[in-house]
Amino acid sequence: MSTKKNEPAMQPAAATTGGANQPTQSLPAAAAEAATSDAGARQSTPFDSFNTQEAAAGVKDAFGAGTWHNNKKVNALWSKAETRNAWIGITDLGWKKINPASDTSVTAICMVAASALETQSPVNVLLDNDQVVEIYNW
Repeated sequence: MSTKKNEPAMQPAAATTGGANQPTQSLPAAAAEAATSDAGARQSTPFDSFNTQEAAAGVKDAFGAGTWHNNKKVNALWSKAETRNAWIGITDLGWKKINPASDTSVTAICMVAASALETQSPVNVLLDNDQVVEIYNW
């Protein structure tokens, strides 16, 4: 057998119907039996938990996949005498809750947002799960 450039040295055997190495369209025996015994019931897959999470959070702001919003302005701040309960009003985004991961992170983000509000300077905001987790004031 001669080999040409960009051609594999070993060619696959000619396709035959019913060969052991051929892909099949039918389910394995155990799966086919389960499918027929649960008439009409939906079979779960390992990916169901991912689909549920994406459906709940949305593809754009899926949990753990933050989205940066650049050159925005802080137009309002709100907080209440409750533990880790503060919100930032951001242009084009509306009210966004500050991620309540820790007391110090809420305080630090509030301080940066207050400075941006006072000076009306642009900010870059990272939103994760529709909450502010990071902010930069320029």
